[in-house]
Amino acid sequence: MTDVRTLISSKTRIEILKILALNPESAFNINELSRRTGFSIRGVEKELKNLLTGGILKREVSGNQHRYQLDLLCPIYQEIKAIITKTVGLAELVKQALMAVEKKIERAFIYGSFASGDYGNESDVDLFVVTELSGLKLAELLGEVQNEIGRSINVSQFTADEFN
Repeated sequence: MTDVRTLISSKTRIEILKILALNPESAFNINELSRRTGFSIRGVEKELKNLLTGGILKREVSGNQHRYQLDLLCPIYQEIKAIITKTVGLAELVKQALMAVEKKIERAFIYGSFASGDYGNESDVDLFVVTELSGLKLAELLGEVQNEIGRSINVSQFTADEFN
């Protein structure tokens, strides 16, 4: 698998971009990003400054509150969103969540708005799975991913017989 860490060496920057790419219509303040990434406010602030300087983010100021989001008008916005989503974003999170039972999964893929890259803040995640596992087990495995991304994952589940 391609590892975005070879392209972007800062773990803090990767985590910030992951949050912003998965929530393209939302703006976050430094405290929210620090809490969600698990990195210090100082580290988050440094990376936000770098991303602002690079024209990747835009900042909204309301009083003393600064909120950041990906700049949708940035010439490489779609590419950044695609790189993050494909390497450390949703697909990677789902893959990691299902890794423990990978031998019991014949097929799994994301489809719909996330697969096409045309998702917004209200979009849910559509996941197609061919497996003999119970729906309850899949829900248990995917629960942490849902919490991390703040979206529901709708699983279309089929047995191998149903699929073939």
